[in-house]
Amino acid sequence: MDRLGLVFGVLAGMPAGKGWQKVHDGALRAMYVARMLLRDIAARYQDHRRGAYLALSSGISHGGGQLQPSNLRWSGVIAKVLSFLLQNPAFRRISGFANCILQAYAPRLHRYCVRTMDSLEDKYPSLHRPFPESAFAACCFNLGPQTVSYPHRDHANLSWGWCAITALGSFDHTKGGHLILWDLNCAAPLRPGATILIPSALLEHSNAAILASEERFSFVQFSAGGLFRWVENEFQTETAWRSQATKEDLQLREVEIQNRWPKGLSMLSSIDEFAPPKSK
Repeated sequence: MDRLGLVFGVLAGMPAGKGWQKVHDGALRAMYVARMLLRDIAARYQDHRRGAYLALSSGISHGGGQLQPSNLRWSGVIAKVLSFLLQNPAFRRISGFANCILQAYAPRLHRYCVRTMDSLEDKYPSLHRPFPESAFAACCFNLGPQTVSYPHRDHANLSWGWCAITALGSFDHTKGGHLILWDLNCAAPLRPGATILIPSALLEHSNAAILASEERFSFVQFSAGGLFRWVENEFQTETAWRSQATKEDLQLREVEIQNRWPKGLSMLSSIDEFAPPKSK
């Protein structure tokens, strides 16, 4: 949380009980299978701005020149592998856990995300979140074998929104694989199976290195900021909306722009909201 007590991220860890280890192991096995199936083409997708590892995304996207929101599309073996991963019960469990954490610690943000995703899918029935009950628009499977990201910000994500990162693999989390939050001068140990939620568009983040003999994968859930702007622009671009807006509409929009950041922060929770009720 910040100095005013605003909660802007959660080191959620994992659900209590021994059953979560089976969830982790099931997700990890699926990652191994996926990587094996993609072994002949993996090298083509291992050089990107976030790191030198295989990364495949699925879900609803908007930005990068897209005329309107659309599903991230793949073909051939990649499409089959993504379908295999998305149908895996372990990833459904992980997605559900992250969604519950978002709902518990930032309920107003969660409602805003769900409402926006529902509006998109109602307007465009062809659009589909990776996990129907989730507040997140998209997800990314980082297939390693050493998922250690470079310092970066995810500028395309909703600026005050949260990104859920779940670590998977076989590595000593006390010695490597930490999530480094450069703006905060801290590093969070993230053991295999654990989840953390952060505003990835705002905070520069990366991973600490792991041993050459170790393997690290991750599963990330996020939402593009362009999706929210599209819905708020009545399902059109900002340019198209302005071209038919009245003078009064444009004046109101300028007020909205000035209040956008405070409005976003108001969706986050204060630490006081989690205090137990005072006894009478």
